[in-house]
Amino acid sequence: MRLHPQQRQSLELLPANTGLVLLTRHSIREEANNDMPGFDIPLTQEGVQLAREWGAALPHKISSVYSSHSPRCVDTGEAMIKGAEAEATVIIHEQLCEPGCYVAKMSVAGATFARVGPIEFVTRTLNNNVEGTFQPGEGTSRLLDWLMEIQPGSGEISLCITHDTILSTFVYNLAGKKNLQQEDWPWMLEGVFLWFAEDYIHWIWRGVSHQVSRLKYFEK
Repeated sequence: MRLHPQQRQSLELLPANTGLVLLTRHSIREEANNDMPGFDIPLTQEGVQLAREWGAALPHKISSVYSSHSPRCVDTGEAMIKGAEAEATVIIHEQLCEPGCYVAKMSVAGATFARVGPIEFVTRTLNNNVEGTFQPGEGTSRLLDWLMEIQPGSGEISLCITHDTILSTFVYNLAGKKNLQQEDWPWMLEGVFLWFAEDYIHWIWRGVSHQVSRLKYFEK
């Protein structure tokens, strides 16, 4: 496995004099037996090496690293730090942990996830059609608020390592996409670059730049 073909293209679009946030799925893990990979499923050696190489390829200095408490996310962060020869340490943050900022009642939403699988679950979440979840805009606003807080200074980048369900719900809610197909699903180690300006939220996903008014998520 490798990086998504358009992942490196995103680097060419990054502003040089702005602090960035990279919200990314963990690197390549061992295969799971079903659609609900266990908490302890680790990265493969290929996944560790890919994370090191990707960390080294980032043009901005890694200033901070936040992660889900899942070992494969933590190990992704540590490998990227090593590849970039950065001095950061991995900090666990609840916003990045499953079930994440989109699920209000895991005992309720989890049953739907187990029945329909991840892609259909996120599609239903984006359409506000899963009992036990928040409205997608509410969860996105919550995550954006935190990401804005950790945006670093010019020329630096904050890494945030999470899971496919959180990343996909976030990206496609920003994009206004309601129905997901297999090709939309985030690859392992695929991520979205973000930065916040006075009036707009900017992001780059799969080599394409986007922006949305901050008023959509922050009314004040």
